[in-house]
Amino acid sequence: MFLRRILTNKYKGAHFSSLNANINNKYHTPFHAVINTSTNVDQVLKFMRSQPVNTLAEMAKTTNDQGELPIDLFFSNAHFPNDPCVSTLYDNMIHVTQNHTIQDVTESISIDDITNSCYPVSNLSAGLYDNLLTGISIVNDVRAVIDTSASHPCINSLSKKEKSEIHSRLKNLRNWYDNSEDPEVIFEACKTFTMGNCHELSFAAIHFLKEKAKSDLSAHVIQIKNGDHTFIIFGSKREDKLENVVYVDAWSGVVGIASFENLMTNIGTFRRFYDSDDSFINIIAKLNPNYHSFYVREDFEIQKVQNSVATLGLFQKDNTTFEPSLALTNPDSSNKPFGVSR
Repeated sequence: MFLRRILTNKYKGAHFSSLNANINNKYHTPFHAVINTSTNVDQVLKFMRSQPVNTLAEMAKTTNDQGELPIDLFFSNAHFPNDPCVSTLYDNMIHVTQNHTIQDVTESISIDDITNSCYPVSNLSAGLYDNLLTGISIVNDVRAVIDTSASHPCINSLSKKEKSEIHSRLKNLRNWYDNSEDPEVIFEACKTFTMGNCHELSFAAIHFLKEKAKSDLSAHVIQIKNGDHTFIIFGSKREDKLENVVYVDAWSGVVGIASFENLMTNIGTFRRFYDSDDSFINIIAKLNPNYHSFYVREDFEIQKVQNSVATLGLFQKDNTTFEPSLALTNPDSSNKPFGVSR
């Protein structure tokens, strides 16, 4: 029941009323609208030139209620194919859609990204802080054994030949673990081939979680319905309750406190398009709660590692069960996403 509350937007419905009230305007952007209604390419190019770069990039990665990015609508506009400027528009749309701030898949992350900009340490319970630290450590451990990912935007600048070679490595990796869903087997595959996509890196994260658990944990591999991405969430078990629940996305380098709202804000979904040279471009599209949803792929019960020690000297321990609906809203009025985003 607790897990279902995190993975759906029905948990304490009033908490999400403001989100749902603006949902149609938020996800059907002006960029979607201009692509839908334009009768020639120049109208779209003029609109794109009128927008701030960051605003345009955000709209370009926004999924509407039909699961479409603006670039998807480009292909369905019957006026565009015969326009002499169509290739210019497509190149511009590819460029803005792949405009990511995400860092390389091998880069490490830090607790400072949470405590300095998103959530004060003093507001976190000891158990929650420990689980966040564990999640960050897991991301860094996973990233230390790989040097690339076939689906990550960090390879977009590589040549077509280099991308093809990475895809060959991915095929060999997947042949090696042969559809196994054993975290140990998949971790060995990632280590052997020094790579992995989000699916492999999530199971590798479970491998490291088993080595670092500071309490008995319940962990879950999560996937996105109507999307393409995998990550994990885990929380500490106390009697029949799950508390201090965090999400860990080793592929994108995102760690934070788990709630439906935070997952929808900070987790993305993989999309792929091809540029004018027929070289693929990896894109992380934003999730839309009217179109996407989360489901559990695998469950793991993990026992506390005996020599694992909780963080010392930071908090007075308490027995309060963590309630995501109360604690997940960013108290900072700057509206920064809650989590470690890399």
